[in-house]
Amino acid sequence: MDLSEKEEKTKNVISGLCDELCVVKLSPHPLKRAILWCSLGFAYIGVCLYMTRIRNDILDKLVDFSFVFELMLTLSMAVSAGFCAFWLCVPDMRGQKWMISVPTTLFAVLAAWIGLQTALLSYEFPDIHWHTCYKEAIMFGVIPAIAIIVLSLKGKTTHPALLSIMNALAIGGFGYAAQRLSCGSDHIGHICAYHVFPYFLFALFCVFIIRKIYRW
Repeated sequence: MDLSEKEEKTKNVISGLCDELCVVKLSPHPLKRAILWCSLGFAYIGVCLYMTRIRNDILDKLVDFSFVFELMLTLSMAVSAGFCAFWLCVPDMRGQKWMISVPTTLFAVLAAWIGLQTALLSYEFPDIHWHTCYKEAIMFGVIPAIAIIVLSLKGKTTHPALLSIMNALAIGGFGYAAQRLSCGSDHIGHICAYHVFPYFLFALFCVFIIRKIYRW
């Protein structure tokens, strides 16, 4: 086989591989989707708080270090998890896997913070029954959850389980912060039963069910 025949066969192979190629639209940078989702999330939570009314003692709570610390910690976790979720939509996170350490560390600190309160304060876990805080948890979480799940589908993740976890941290963080701003109870039993528990269930739903829709 001479050189010209080899070149002809190579061209035929290349042509066969390229027959199904077509023009595709590039995926937007994850930063754009992250900023869009966070902006919509804050706006939506603001509208919900306006409708449900902010707790009556909010001015006093805003000068309470422990309350402000918990609120800023939760929102930081939510925002950083939201950013990680959209970077996870890109295969291999564009080589920026270090981002995962930010929301996971903040979540560990938040869990330790709530755990310490549970251990140090008088803790009485109330009987679980339908409560208005459950209704608010659904209201605060459903639209941001739908938005981040739909926007996450616009990419092709290589880490579906991790993406689902980041979705859960983002939604749970926003929802928990909103409930702390709307509900006037600071009793740790009430917080665990009616503020933390619904988002814990949502996290399980994300990990075991929603992650399946992110598979290729």
